[in-house]
Amino acid sequence: MKKLLCTTAMVIAMTASGAFANDADFAKELQAMKTQLKVQQQMIEKLEARLGAKIKKQEKDIAKLKSAPDSGIKGGVKITMKPSPKIESTDGKYSFQPFGRIHADYAVFDDDKNDHPDGATFRRMRLGFKGKFDNDVHYKAELDFGNKGANDSASFKDVYLAYTGLEHANIKVGNFKPAYGLEELTSSNYITFIERSLPTGSFATSEIIGLQAYDGGDNYSWAVGVHNDKSTVKSTDDEAKSVVARATFAPIASSGKTLHFGVSQAYRVPDSASDSVAFDTQAENSIQRLESAETGTISGVDSIHLTGLEAAGVYGPFSLQGEYFRNSIDRETADDITIGGWYTQASYFITGESRPYKAKSGTFGRVKPKNNFSLKDGGWGAWELAARYSNIDLNDGVIAGGEVDDITLGVNWYLTPNARLMANYIMVDTDSVAPSGSNVSADDDPNMFLVRAAIDF
Repeated sequence: MKKLLCTTAMVIAMTASGAFANDADFAKELQAMKTQLKVQQQMIEKLEARLGAKIKKQEKDIAKLKSAPDSGIKGGVKITMKPSPKIESTDGKYSFQPFGRIHADYAVFDDDKNDHPDGATFRRMRLGFKGKFDNDVHYKAELDFGNKGANDSASFKDVYLAYTGLEHANIKVGNFKPAYGLEELTSSNYITFIERSLPTGSFATSEIIGLQAYDGGDNYSWAVGVHNDKSTVKSTDDEAKSVVARATFAPIASSGKTLHFGVSQAYRVPDSASDSVAFDTQAENSIQRLESAETGTISGVDSIHLTGLEAAGVYGPFSLQGEYFRNSIDRETADDITIGGWYTQASYFITGESRPYKAKSGTFGRVKPKNNFSLKDGGWGAWELAARYSNIDLNDGVIAGGEVDDITLGVNWYLTPNARLMANYIMVDTDSVAPSGSNVSADDDPNMFLVRAAIDF
């Protein structure tokens, strides 16, 4: 810098000498230039001194951080933004991540006997956060604000702590789904159709309070839990209790090829304040005003034994899946009741993707298009065609809850791994039997067209 100033001064002086060779003011001009250059040199020296002081201070601060007590987070923190913000220690032991999902539905009904109003709803609108402490303690908290009436508040979904530090088991406590059923335990972000099948929606239990042990490997999973009731229940007597177990085995569990088998068992004791249960179903949608089948209140119940069998296969873009449910209701002073249902479904990706299988949980995961949808880059996302037949039979003895058969045709467009558009056409065939005074009309067979826009992060 000093050499540059000197060179500049010489050039200026030579130029000035030529311009003012015979000028009487040359000496004054040259002296003014020298004074200006001296001032600039002093300013540069001050700036260099201040910069040197800052560098020394930073070096001292770094030395202090290195000598500070260990905070438990090695190497600092990293922040990622895909598909949502995640704060994580660089050693991976600690993390915090917000997440959510929005499922917006619209339904158009082709009525039969009853008027089923067309309508729209936010089927799910969830927000939550998850993460871990020191690698072995995981946490999750999620609330759902969707599909609520004017006076309904948000509902608890997954709210739990899990310990994963044991060698052959993990422990989870809080509010979560019991280990029952392939379709029920597969996230609503990843299921093939807009709604789960008739028997799954009626018999499988959503999130309830419980304690569960679970584990999984490259081709198996198992889980056993003891559960209470929903977190919102305040009974005047002993609340409902249940023991639920599930085991899965996948002799084939590779990318694009899966063969899955599973069995679930649930033993439930109803709330002692009523000793009763009830089962109902809508025709695989959440907008329908009336039920398609309904047992009404079954009283004098001692216990419920629910059995589920499941099988699924994936071969490249083609997948096949099915489940069978048997619900045995033991009553104290009346005849026992057996009701049940089943479904089978198939899907095919015309763009070549495969349904990804997660052997450690015995469920299906997120579809990732080979090319995300983009008008600019020419990508069209992933396209999936699907069909399902499902049945539920709520008739046995004195219980005339009705029987329903649904045929559902579906198209799924995965724009990206986190956004998809879905369309289902459902053809409903209900029983000619329905309980008197219920919300069910006998032999009412509407058809319906449902669409969903779904995103999650």
